[in-house]
Amino acid sequence: MWMDISEKNVVISEIIGIIRDETTNAMVFRTNLTRLGQLLAYEAAAFLDTKKTEVETSLGKAEVISIDEDMVVISILRAALPMSEGDLET
Repeated sequence: MWMDISEKNVVISEIIGIIRDETTNAMVFRTNLTRLGQLLAYEAAAFLDTKKTEVETSLGKAEVISIDEDMVVISILRAALPMSEGDLET
């Protein structure tokens, strides 16, 4: 299933614009690629299986939703490493 998230998320669209700009230097490119990885991981989380669990807080028990599957991040191209770093930070 193909989805163009940049049409729904103006922040992602802005970052893609910065990355694609020929005047963008290498440091800004890498920083924004990492940011893009973080945002894409956030968007992808909507498609993950979840489960309800309880955690103990200082005020008692609280119900939280957590991810119910293992995730693997794979970089296909070397240039995607900063994006993978962003995924892993999320």
